Amino acid sequence: MTRPATVVVVGDALVDVVVRPLEDVQPGSDTASTIRWRSGGAAANVARAIADIGGRARLVARVGDDVAATFLIDALDRHGVEAHVVRDPDHPTGTVVALVGADDRDMLTDRGASAHLGPGDLQPGWLDDAAHVHVSGYALLSPRTRPAGLHAMHRAREVGVPVSVDPASAAPLRELGAEAFLTMLPPRILLTPNAEEARILAGCDDVEQAATRLGARTGEVLVSRGAAGVVWSDGHTVRRRSAVAVTGAIDPVGAGDALVAGLLTARVAGHPLEAQLDEAIVAAGRAVGRPGPGRG
Repeated sequence: MTRPATVVVVGDALVDVVVRPLEDVQPGSDTASTIRWRSGGAAANVARAIADIGGRARLVARVGDDVAATFLIDALDRHGVEAHVVRDPDHPTGTVVALVGADDRDMLTDRGASAHLGPGDLQPGWLDDAAHVHVSGYALLSPRTRPAGLHAMHRAREVGVPVSVDPASAAPLRELGAEAFLTMLPPRILLTPNAEEARILAGCDDVEQAATRLGARTGEVLVSRGAAGVVWSDGHTVRRRSAVAVTGAIDPVGAGDALVAGLLTARVAGHPLEAQLDEAIVAAGRAVGRPGPGRG
């Protein structure tokens, strides 16, 4: 049986500590809660989602030299992700504490070692047998990690491997500026923003118009619109997919990462674009409909 082609994902790997109080928080005292550790980080989530749907994923990231890193690597290994990570002796593994209430969640983030990802962390073998390289925008939005993200894109293009980039987060993207971000990207890549990120990058409110503008600029764009589905464009053609109806969906967290994973897995398998979009939507719907971070 032929092994699936490898998607290399470059970016962040964090531990999510999900805290759900079981009663009203008691200031200055104990509050009964459920507390769970989960593997997290945008890049790690995409890699895990690829492996979960039968693809082959390699994660390039930086973690601490601590028990959290051991937990994270073991969790990724159980999902079938090849963790090509560097252990940082000076900085702890990045951690997100998610305080989950009935109607909201508060995220307390310490990016730790992931904030120190550098070009040297892309160690020999990271690009072996790669059919695609996906770079998390977190590696590009910070000046400290940007050289690693730029190096990953440059090396992939040098050897003829296609590249995709997820802008990652609206607030730092807005702070950096659309043109500064877009100028960093090599020509002819796949950009995978959500609707708000697409609006920021394209400078317009209409999502389909934003997709067309960005597709013309980057070569190809897939805009995730949550419950409204997706819009794809290459700057000329626009294609749409409605979201899959999910019974009993609790939380859309992780759906965007799964969407990208579904599309990339189908793409490296050689499926046509229409099938790639279908697989992306199905993967996102599956992620929404099952328990994940902060869902009990």
